[in-house]
Amino acid sequence: MKIHSRFAIQLLSCLFIASSACAQETPDQKDTAGITELVLLPTIHRNHEKTKFYTLKRLETVIRDIKPEIVCTEITPPSLETYDKGKQDPRLSLFPEYTKVILPLRKELKYKVVPCSAYTKKINFRTVGIKAMDKAHYSRIAETLDHYQGQGKKILITFGSGHINGLLEHLRLRKDIKIIDYRPTLEKLRKAPAQ
Repeated sequence: MKIHSRFAIQLLSCLFIASSACAQETPDQKDTAGITELVLLPTIHRNHEKTKFYTLKRLETVIRDIKPEIVCTEITPPSLETYDKGKQDPRLSLFPEYTKVILPLRKELKYKVVPCSAYTKKINFRTVGIKAMDKAHYSRIAETLDHYQGQGKKILITFGSGHINGLLEHLRLRKDIKIIDYRPTLEKLRKAPAQ
């Protein structure tokens, strides 16, 4: 199986599982004014540059369609600070979705980027396991959600596809957010030009 086909299948599986759960978990409130709208969008890191399906250009198309006000990212605070100073960050170089799409687009689309990765050399999925890592990432995302609670913001969460379902387990317990079903967005991604 070619690399782009394998990643397309993995991504579609992840999106189907997560979006099915999203469709079931929305607030039952009649008055949704002030509710945070949340979109979870998986990324595939360096594989965006290898696959013909989920290219960086298609990722950009989807982000433009979502029109987020805030983007919670799989970036550490020190990495974002280094990037903003115009310096090279070795860890951030592993994430072309940020260096080539999300961070450059923020000025044009006027969204705020929030670094929500809990990764450190001592705390990572190899040392603590994926579930504990997802919980640590979620705690940083929760700080952002708490900060903007009741303001009716649209927040995009971009993490590696392996984290999305783990994050969703925590997010769907919240009553102050509405998780947007992004299957229509995925369909737009599928049809977007690969260039």
